[in-house]
Amino acid sequence: MDGKTGSHEVPMSTPRWLRPVAAISLSIGLLGLAHALGLSEQLSLEALRSTLQEAGPLGVVLYLLLFVGGTLASIPGLVFIIVAMVAWGKVAGAGIAFVGSILS
Repeated sequence: MDGKTGSHEVPMSTPRWLRPVAAISLSIGLLGLAHALGLSEQLSLEALRSTLQEAGPLGVVLYLLLFVGGTLASIPGLVFIIVAMVAWGKVAGAGIAFVGSILS
């Protein structure tokens, strides 16, 4: 015997507020980093639209990968649906977003 009869360790639980605070802190940090590196100008709607459209079919594949990864990271799917409709128009964007929602 190890001399510890009757002793049980109780695992400590993570406080409920920790995850939201960590997510908000990470988001603010990433936005600050993007601004400091000058990436915020490149992340405008026009830049996003032109980049996705110029990429052709590869842009759709990239969008679908971002949709799946983003929903796994708990980013709401509505964000990706709006991006698709802005980038490719209402009909094509809705169709591409529909495929992304099925894949995610």
